[in-house]
Amino acid sequence: MAILRCSLLKERLELIESLDIQDCSEITSFSADDNDALLQLKSLQSLCISGSNTLQSLPSTLSSMQSLHKLVLWNCPALESLAEEPLPLSVRKIEVALCHPLLKERLVKEYGVDWPKIAHIPWIEIDGEILQRLQI
Repeated sequence: MAILRCSLLKERLELIESLDIQDCSEITSFSADDNDALLQLKSLQSLCISGSNTLQSLPSTLSSMQSLHKLVLWNCPALESLAEEPLPLSVRKIEVALCHPLLKERLVKEYGVDWPKIAHIPWIEIDGEILQRLQI
């Protein structure tokens, strides 16, 4: 995330289409500066967060990322829920695997607390099980 705040990259951030945040065991949440940097990613289509053992919350700006098409959350065992706001309508695919069991419970089709935040997404895959596969 510090790279995204680098002044040399500021004018180029809007060109980034894919971002993988991997093995960030020291991060528990995204700071206001991190959220501001993510908002600069105007072309971001794919966001993958994986191997973040201590991550407890997602960026609050996810709902504002209107170019985002794919979200992957993999091996984030402390992540218990999605962000407060629903994911943007632009998201076409979400994959969640090896996260906290409570997150899986919150994403149960039609009954989970977080289901309304993702119900509009055509492809929903949780721990290898496809919950929703609509024509994309």
